[in-house]
Amino acid sequence: MTRGHIEGLLSSFPKLIVEGQQHTSVETDAVRYVFQPLSDDMYAVLITTKNSNIVQDMDTLQLIARAIPEVTKYITQDEIIDNAFLLLNAFDEIVSLGYRENIDLANLKTILEMDSLKEKVQDIIDRNKEKEAKLDLKRKAKMFDMQRKMASKNGKSGNPAPSFGENNSYGGSYVIRDSSQYNEQESLISSQSYKPKPSVSEPATRGMKLGRKPKAADILVDFNDDVNEIQEQLQASSIAGSSLPKVDQKSVHISIEEHISAIVNRDGGLEMMEVKGDLSLVLSEEDKSGTSVRVLCLHDDSTQYKTHPNIDKRQFNENGLLALKNPSRTFPINQPVGVLKWRYVGQSEDSVPLNINCWPSPTGDGNCEVSIEYELNVAHMDLHDVVISIPMPQGSKPIIGEIDGSYETNRSSGNLEWQIPIINASSRSGSLYFQIRSDNPDVFFPVSVNFVSTTTYCQVKVLGATCNDDDVDYSISTIAVPDQYAVV
Repeated sequence: MTRGHIEGLLSSFPKLIVEGQQHTSVETDAVRYVFQPLSDDMYAVLITTKNSNIVQDMDTLQLIARAIPEVTKYITQDEIIDNAFLLLNAFDEIVSLGYRENIDLANLKTILEMDSLKEKVQDIIDRNKEKEAKLDLKRKAKMFDMQRKMASKNGKSGNPAPSFGENNSYGGSYVIRDSSQYNEQESLISSQSYKPKPSVSEPATRGMKLGRKPKAADILVDFNDDVNEIQEQLQASSIAGSSLPKVDQKSVHISIEEHISAIVNRDGGLEMMEVKGDLSLVLSEEDKSGTSVRVLCLHDDSTQYKTHPNIDKRQFNENGLLALKNPSRTFPINQPVGVLKWRYVGQSEDSVPLNINCWPSPTGDGNCEVSIEYELNVAHMDLHDVVISIPMPQGSKPIIGEIDGSYETNRSSGNLEWQIPIINASSRSGSLYFQIRSDNPDVFFPVSVNFVSTTTYCQVKVLGATCNDDDVDYSISTIAVPDQYAVV
């Protein structure tokens, strides 16, 4: 069939439509037009022979009409033209060589997403290798520095120290108490070549293993990219629509930020928990350029603190005072300067700020009952604009039974977003119950969490600010948000 023939058939179609008719098909001497209105001036048209099965043609047309909104946001001519290539791919998956493919909308959406599990797994393996190599380099850098200091102390500085390429091993647990040991050594890491530890990956092909329970690491590999994508969407929407009051910045402004990362196993147990914080100082007047800040920090074995090289470390360790080491120097004006960093690593599931328990229970008749509950573990934190995102099976809508808070369905991601305005010590727990058409409990993971808090996890507090031994008026903004927070 030539292009000119197709254009001729399409150009004659508008002349065959009669206003007010209830039929969705019209025939000529040679072909049959099966059509469905998409808008007031737009139709989805299927051109077939007169001998084709009209019931199957109608079913094919309905699938095409349902596929169009999945590709375009609006049914307009400009939107159709902008997404013509994606629509062509969708139609090609539905009809091949003039025959309908055995495909439904759920499978079509999966194909259009072009999601590759192997690619996800390989990306995670590469990132893990890089992370292991960096940690190994940090350990060796510290060992190198310790050996050099010992050799210098014993008068043996001329002896060569072991290079980064040597395969030295050392163990033992220790606590970093000197903030200089918390140096990230970023320049050293980027300039040295290294050989990462070999990671064990499963063979590409293997037989079926009955009764094999997936390990936590396997689950984390499968869902890590999904968690990142969902977390970025949640964090962007939450911060943009946050109900937190804006801070009126003064000539001395102190900014405290914390970023929380937590991965919890659905069956219990902590995969990882890390909090990274930063205290920055912004000065807008010259006469305040020598300002010092007094802070209150909790010193324990799980939290490590690191001060700026120009900050007097001794005064911070003894009095919690962030003051310049050289009094003749000053801070830059109208430029944020990070003066203190801290890092906390959690060791148990109880260390996460918000505990999430998701319990899907198949009923045996193709449905699933899902119960989700949350509980605040850290009583001093107030979590605002909390959004708990639960993936939903494609093509299914939940029937909500009980809920603390509100919910909405995100059409773009297909997730159920459970929204709680605030979680604090006075309202530290809540639950959600719903039913949905599904018999696979794994589709409801990973459960991602996002929130905004004006209190820090590590309880770093500002006690005051001084300049030339006089107290100065200052403003402060404190925010804690999750970078990655999920139950897998």
